[in-house]
Amino acid sequence: RGRSSAGWRVWLRDPRKRTAALLLRLSGAMHARFWPLDPSPIRLSQDKIAQILNLSRTSVVSILQRFAELELIRLKYRSILVVDGIGLRRVIDAEHAGATLLPG
Repeated sequence: RGRSSAGWRVWLRDPRKRTAALLLRLSGAMHARFWPLDPSPIRLSQDKIAQILNLSRTSVVSILQRFAELELIRLKYRSILVVDGIGLRRVIDAEHAGATLLPG
């Protein structure tokens, strides 16, 4: 059975996994099986993303910066572009977020 639109946030307790899932969903690539796609840029402020995820802005900024360092996303002025949806999917699917991949 599928999860409800709000249910995935409860299911994904790890803030990095929740952030990755939200980015995929907002970019239109949540259920993509192949990459590269042409995902839509995400035009939400980091404050708004933090509110949606019920996280602090500081936590969200740290996670987004780490995703950018790993070349999973590209941070631009007032937008975020998912560049490696498969990588974000791996973050979500990982049993543990893993200190080597996503510290913090």
